[in-house]
Order: sequence, then structure tokens, then C-alpha cells
Amino acid sequence: MIKHRLMLSAAAAALLAAALAASAARADTEISVSQSTPVSTSTAGNVTIDSGAAVSISTAATAAVTINSNNQVINNGTISNANVDNAVGVEIDTSSGNLLSPGGLASTGTIDLSGNGTAKEGVFITGGNTFYGP
Repeated sequence: MIKHRLMLSAAAAALLAAALAASAARADTEISVSQSTPVSTSTAGNVTIDSGAAVSISTAATAAVTINSNNQVINNGTISNANVDNAVGVEIDTSSGNLLSPGGLASTGTIDLSGNGTAKEGVFITGGNTFYGP
């Protein structure tokens, strides 16, 4: 029984190390001013939106921020996709496989989908696989 637990612990540690190594290979992105283009963790690495900064789009059926890698998003500013139908603030996209994000999504800021439009989603999980995050 103890040997079985030890083997499972070693396997879990190897998976976590591989996931962390993969996310460490990408440069981190700090957003310190407002920008009008969507951001994705698969290309931006770990994303931090500073207080007073924003990722602000007005595009139907497009997320302002997408978590689609083993990286994290920290929102201390604003994520906005306002005045459109089918607006998405944050999409967690697991279509490429399970995601293991040690930081996940942390938001002390605002996710704003206000204004005109219907069928809006603040945080939307897609892809059919599992997201492991806090």
C-alpha cells in the first residue's frame, strides 16, 4: 500500500514538473496600460493586468482573455467585452487537452460585459477536457 502511494506521488510530481517547465518556457506578459486586442496565455505566458489597465474589446463570440495553456491570469484591472451579443470575458479553453494552471484565474479587478447585447458569459469553460486550477 505504501509503495503504491509513493509511486502515485512520484507520477504526480513528474506531471506537475513537466507542466510547470512548459509554462516557464513562455515569457510573462504584464499589461500596464489599456489595450484593445484579446490576449491568450498560449502566446502571452502568465498574464498580469495591472490596476488601472485593461483588456477591452467589443467583439461578439470572442473572449477578451483566453486561458489555453498551463499559465495563469491575474486581473487587478479590467477585462471588458461590452456592448455586443455573445460577449465573453474570460474563456478557459481545454480543447487541446487538460490544463494544469497553478495560479488559474485570480481577479480582484472587474470583468465587464455591460451594455447592449444578450447571451453574455463572464467566465466560460470550453473544450471538453479538465481545467485544474485554484
